[in-house]
Amino acid sequence: MNNQLQQILNKLHNKSSIINEIKKAYSVECKLSIVVKIDEGNSPALYMDKDIIKFAASIEAELDVDLYTNPYEN
Repeated sequence: MNNQLQQILNKLHNKSSIINEIKKAYSVECKLSIVVKIDEGNSPALYMDKDIIKFAASIEAELDVDLYTNPYEN
């Protein structure tokens, strides 16, 4: 999960001030939604490094993690 988030945030990390201006101008909120798909019982690590947490805090974003488990045979 951390690697995928890092790829997205690499494009956004210098834009926190712009995001905060948009939030203020349009009275909107930020949310980082993460969907984790679990296949055949193989769940990925749910990890966020400090840079991701700092960025989310800088734009006052909520974090939402949804786990979807697909059926698998025993």
